[in-house]
Amino acid sequence: MTHGDPGGPDVPRTRATARPTDEQPGGRSVWSSIWLRLGLTALVLVGAYLALALWQGDRIASGTQVAGVDVGGLSQDDARAKLTSEASTLATRPVTVEVGDERVQVVPRDAGLAIDVPGSLAGLGERSLNPADVLGKLTGGSERDAEVTVDRTKLGDALSAAAGAVLESAPKDGSVSIEGGNVSVVRSTPGQGIDAEAVAEEIASGWPAKTQFSAPVASRQPRLTNAEIDRFVRDVATPATSGAVTVKVDDTSAELSPRQLATVTTIKQSGGKLAATVDGAEAADLLLEQKPDLTVPARNAKATITDGKPQVTPAQDGKKLDEAKLGPAVLKAMTSSDSRTVNAPVVVEKPQVTTDDLKGIDLTSQISEFRSKFPNTPSNKVRTQNMRVALAAMNGTVVGVGQQFSLIQTLGGELTPDKGYGAAPTIQGGKERAAQGGGVSQVSTALYNAAFIAGVQLDEHKAHSFWIERYPAGREATLWVPKIDNKWTNDTDKPIVVQSFIEGDEVVIRFLGQRKYTVETSSSEKYNIRQPKTVRDDDPGCLPVPTNIGFDIDVTRVLKQGDKVVRTEKETTKYAAADRVICTNT
Repeated sequence: MTHGDPGGPDVPRTRATARPTDEQPGGRSVWSSIWLRLGLTALVLVGAYLALALWQGDRIASGTQVAGVDVGGLSQDDARAKLTSEASTLATRPVTVEVGDERVQVVPRDAGLAIDVPGSLAGLGERSLNPADVLGKLTGGSERDAEVTVDRTKLGDALSAAAGAVLESAPKDGSVSIEGGNVSVVRSTPGQGIDAEAVAEEIASGWPAKTQFSAPVASRQPRLTNAEIDRFVRDVATPATSGAVTVKVDDTSAELSPRQLATVTTIKQSGGKLAATVDGAEAADLLLEQKPDLTVPARNAKATITDGKPQVTPAQDGKKLDEAKLGPAVLKAMTSSDSRTVNAPVVVEKPQVTTDDLKGIDLTSQISEFRSKFPNTPSNKVRTQNMRVALAAMNGTVVGVGQQFSLIQTLGGELTPDKGYGAAPTIQGGKERAAQGGGVSQVSTALYNAAFIAGVQLDEHKAHSFWIERYPAGREATLWVPKIDNKWTNDTDKPIVVQSFIEGDEVVIRFLGQRKYTVETSSSEKYNIRQPKTVRDDDPGCLPVPTNIGFDIDVTRVLKQGDKVVRTEKETTKYAAADRVICTNT
């Protein structure tokens, strides 16, 4: 019995056939899947393209050359560095010019030729998403000429000079000079030469790709014409020597004579034109020799201790001649038909140590102290006074972090009577002679030892020619203005205040501040002993000198931070023997 409807007849069953449909199991369309896959593929391609473009960055297309220099595949910075190096080399390779049957050479760098590196690389290696640019960096770049900067006047002058050196009948440029306040003229003469301007244009257009050029020789006029010489003599040289120029600063004035004006004036020819310049620095020196008060030196702030209390002397601005503007101003006055007076340009000179720099300085923290005994007898009165003047000038000086101290500068230069210095014994050429400021070397020696013990950087000093027993052997410093100075640099982390004074028969110098290093010192035994001789001296200024042996000695300074040795310094001093001098001048 076949199962069917209950109680009904059997009915034949048929197989159901599936029809095509756009629906997938779960309800997704076939086309949706296709579009999704296409989208993912496109996204991957775009990502890869962007990654390639980003990877390329500012790289220059492969195979790119600039002036024959391969910069392909390099970043802009690397290409700039490579081309700069090559450009420097090319600038030193001579350019050859055929001048008739001769050959001359000019060096591009010296003749005003240079490769413009930024201009030559302009547009190369720029970031871009343009497909043509991205593919171009892969498939290869191109060759391009270098961009060149040219000083045509300088190049023309160099060519004329080079050609003139090989042509016997070359045009001769004349000249104008001012010597001793008088005008001297040499006239120009024509001859066989080259068209320097035309050759300069050809070189400017062809270099550096081309380094061989020719310059036809023909009858030429000199680059400096006699008409230009006449103009310069009329408008510049003659008025310049017609009288003195007065330079004023407020109510103070000084004069530059025609002879002095000649020494500070330079006349040069360039491109067929004559021009004069006045050296402002040299002019300022001449003026200040006459009237030092044309300027007011800046005054550093000072810190001293008076009756146990710190006292601050405020800083003060100064004023000095503006040398850059002084030269042109003097030139204008010396060639003027109206006024030969200059209201000198001045600039404010700021002190190196300001009053604010002294805020927070600990005047109770001592880094070092050195005491040096001196002969305090009536016969040494002037010498002692010289030391007092120098110590007073130095006392309270503040040396900022990283600042260099100069004893000559601190004392104000020459040790003159108006500053309070007198004549006392000094060592000159291995002999004692009286001179202004004698005795200040003992101040210099005390200062050197204070700096030595403080552990600061020692920059410049010179020992006496023979040993003076009151000074530590190998650890002393003479002073001779302006040639021999005593310099050191504050390489600690805080300003240093220098205290300097006389106490009894001792010169005392202290450094106040913050110590950076501990210092260990040692000295060798004296060696290479040299015995004194007896010499006769008939000089009117002869002074008897205590005799002493000459010798060599080594002094070592070890700078430490904690247990670590930072630096070891060793200096050898060679002393001549102090001969027994017999003065025969009486």
